[in-house]
Amino acid sequence: MFRAVKDSKDVQSLLDVLTSLVNPFGDDSTLLSLSSGAVADQQTTTDLLTAKEIGENRLDGFVKERLIDKSVDFFAAIKTAKLKTFAGTSKRKTAKPEYQVIKSDRSLFIQLLMVAKERDLDLKQILSYSLSPVPGCLSSSDLTSIAKTTKSSLLKHMETVVPDCQLHIKPAECAVVIDAMALIQSLPSQRLPGKFGAFAELVLERSFQIAKQFNGTRVDLVGDRYDVNSIKDVERRRRNQSAQQFKIDRPDQALPVQWKEFLRSGANKAVLQSFLSRQLPLQQPKEMMTMVLAMEYEVRKCTFKPGAATITEDLPYLKSDHEEADTRLLLHANDCASSSNTVVIWSPDTDVAVIGIGLADKISANVLFATGTGKNQRLLDLTKISHNIGQLAPVLPQLHAFTGCDTTSSFYGKGKKAAFTLAKANDDHITTLQLLGKEFALPSLPPGIEKLTCALYGSSSSNINDARFDAFKNGTTEKALPPNADCLLLHTKRANYQSKIWLSALQPMIAAESPVGNGWEEEGGELKIKWMDGPSAPKSVMQTTKCQCKANPCTGNRCSCLKAGMKCTALCGCRDCNNRSVAMDSEEESDDDDEF
Repeated sequence: MFRAVKDSKDVQSLLDVLTSLVNPFGDDSTLLSLSSGAVADQQTTTDLLTAKEIGENRLDGFVKERLIDKSVDFFAAIKTAKLKTFAGTSKRKTAKPEYQVIKSDRSLFIQLLMVAKERDLDLKQILSYSLSPVPGCLSSSDLTSIAKTTKSSLLKHMETVVPDCQLHIKPAECAVVIDAMALIQSLPSQRLPGKFGAFAELVLERSFQIAKQFNGTRVDLVGDRYDVNSIKDVERRRRNQSAQQFKIDRPDQALPVQWKEFLRSGANKAVLQSFLSRQLPLQQPKEMMTMVLAMEYEVRKCTFKPGAATITEDLPYLKSDHEEADTRLLLHANDCASSSNTVVIWSPDTDVAVIGIGLADKISANVLFATGTGKNQRLLDLTKISHNIGQLAPVLPQLHAFTGCDTTSSFYGKGKKAAFTLAKANDDHITTLQLLGKEFALPSLPPGIEKLTCALYGSSSSNINDARFDAFKNGTTEKALPPNADCLLLHTKRANYQSKIWLSALQPMIAAESPVGNGWEEEGGELKIKWMDGPSAPKSVMQTTKCQCKANPCTGNRCSCLKAGMKCTALCGCRDCNNRSVAMDSEEESDDDDEF
């Protein structure tokens, strides 16, 4: 009797394990790990499916080489096949640099200027070039990505400009719009349940808690899309979002052990949102609530009632092509405004607040922004901020994009607060910013952009190349120089493209044009920043910058400088040279006198 009961428990345990595994017989031919749902990459799939064939071929080779032909010693070491398995795919990959740039040291910039001086070239003309394969003022310190700035400083400055924008009293009634992925990432990983079904329950419970916190009667859960060749790819690659991909097959499937690694992948986030979109309407909450699910292309309204089946309804008018939740949150806030006087947007992202301030006058409800964690939690009145900063509010998204966000570079050493103060003090700068975001394509620099950029660098000039030359004369470091006109145009194109997306937030279909040609380019199937259209330096500087003559004093065609019709410089390796400039010879004589 005891044995039968024990066997019965063993069978049940086995059944529990089997039912928790991923279904390997899905609709597609993707190779999955039964235990975790991990998706095999192409190389792992090939190796696993051909492992038997490879083993048989290696066995035949062993027999032929060591037993029949005896061309290899029988006891010689056998090389492993090194086939990839699921165990190998779980290892985190190191992100490659975003840009393959010339790894030159910091002296290259000075060397190029020395060459220009000694060859009697116009220094001002030389400085109109970037003199680097990637502009230092717009790129990270290692020249591998865009320069970053503290985005949150702009919102914090808004709070000081409009000190009474922070509310300490909850609205009596409102609608709440939640950034779904921000909510998911805010859940403590150590308290997560073991199964995806229970995880869905937790997400719904947390959504309702946030709604109740602000007396919300409707809650919209809004997610991102993860498109191929997105302008956010640069930032995603910087964050190393290349984790192993998973497939979520059923509610009792186990969550990945490395949860944070799971969320590094955009593909995994998309799969998780798809699962939640299917699973959340099946939950049985203990309270009434209206929820709008917008985590995929389709949007559904779910009416939850305790003890009753959830009533779902499609909302085709909210179906959108927005890639980012940043803009989609505002789209849903605008929809909530048709039935609520107050809308609370719950998100940690400064971009959302900036867009909200810029579009607040177009939303009929009062727009509040709930952000921060722990003691830094606060509820900000975006509508009040918008009204208080006046004509600067509608161009705040353009200013934010121009001075740096997730998709555009910041200017090295130029913060958000300084840019805001500058624009607020000059109506001409506001007029300039109004020219950004009208269309996706920007054929040329809008009037005033150079003057605005010069002002950021403390110059009264209206020509960016002149400001760059003046800054160089004043002894500014290379990275602190303003960009040249070529690099500034492409940077402005990117800011304009991002501004157009943000300013279109209240329309469901943005129909964004391709970013290629708008400050980005496609290379190897990936979208990358296009830093400049022209060369980084003039040919007269880049061509044969130095010779290595030692046997002769540079008198014949064996000298590469003479052959190119150029003077030798201090960078050349020649001695007793007859091809030096007069200025250079006099400098050398002066140096000799000093030594004497």
